[in-house]
Amino acid sequence: MDIRKFRYGWGLALAALLAMVPGSAYSQTATNVRELLRLAEQFGKRAKAQKQDAARRAKQIGLPLKSTDPNTGQVSELMRFLGDTPIYYRTLNLDAAKTVSTNRVWPGGDLGLNLSGVGVVLGEWDGGSARLTHQEFGGRAVSPDNSAAVDHSTHVAGTMIAAGVVPQAKGMSFEATLRSYDWNLDTMEMANEAANGLVLSNHSYGSW
Repeated sequence: MDIRKFRYGWGLALAALLAMVPGSAYSQTATNVRELLRLAEQFGKRAKAQKQDAARRAKQIGLPLKSTDPNTGQVSELMRFLGDTPIYYRTLNLDAAKTVSTNRVWPGGDLGLNLSGVGVVLGEWDGGSARLTHQEFGGRAVSPDNSAAVDHSTHVAGTMIAAGVVPQAKGMSFEATLRSYDWNLDTMEMANEAANGLVLSNHSYGSW
């Protein structure tokens, strides 16, 4: 079993349940908000410096900065170097997500919980933004960093919040809203979002 798929699937299952419960967020103190903002600044400076260094070194040795696999659609982007080893972020496939079902906690489900995600804000970091104009999102998705849309991110966003215009495409938290980012400056953006109260997000990518 691919452990990345295993962890991703269970992560989606847990996130789906929590994300549909308004008020499930923990309360934040002024102290941890200040610390999150400090970390965001620190992470941002470090990521920008690493990205600039990686671009310079990649140019010298002829490595691609970003690519899309024509067969799988996986997006890869150079983030930094670890010693002499280039570190790329690469989107992961969605096979595990297809096995996760939340219909039992939806309105009308046999558990009687009537959860839909209404009033809940979710985060997504990926190889790019979700396509905000997709019919399944109905204006509930935004891209704070104005990143370009990619299919993988749109697919993940659909798994999270699709309204069910096409019933088979209905998302886990189909009335939630989504803040969709690309993976550049991800740690900085996550810290900033956490400082603003975000507690659940999806990251279906890894480093190679």
